[in-house]
Amino acid sequence: MIFTQLQKQAVVCVDTNFLIYLLEGVGELHEKSKRIFEHLIMQETIVISSELTYMEVMVQPVKQDNHTLIEKYEQLFDDFVKLQPITLPILKQATQYRAKTIPKQKTPDAIQVATAVVCQADWFISADKGIANLPDGMQHYII
Repeated sequence: MIFTQLQKQAVVCVDTNFLIYLLEGVGELHEKSKRIFEHLIMQETIVISSELTYMEVMVQPVKQDNHTLIEKYEQLFDDFVKLQPITLPILKQATQYRAKTIPKQKTPDAIQVATAVVCQADWFISADKGIANLPDGMQHYII
């Protein structure tokens, strides 16, 4: 499990689905995400995600005028998850990932993985079992 392997102050890139399970989920995946998140805080982990995550998590709360959930996400991004801009190097990495590594990967997932790669994350946490072939040295934890 991630708790025994995660080094203090590691860089962890979280996928959108992890944050959705954390704040909106119910049941086992919510509880698992919550335990992992609490551990990341205790380990003083640097948690990053792509700016794309902002849009992906906000669509439903905005559509539903759920101001409470919007505020929870805003607070999460202000206080803990550092959103990384989608830069040309990230897009180039995402292009390589989709074209040569995992051709069936969707563009948003490729951008998430490329963000982790370009930002030299130690870990990538996701609920997506289809993400594969991360660079050597980067751990993939599937919730």
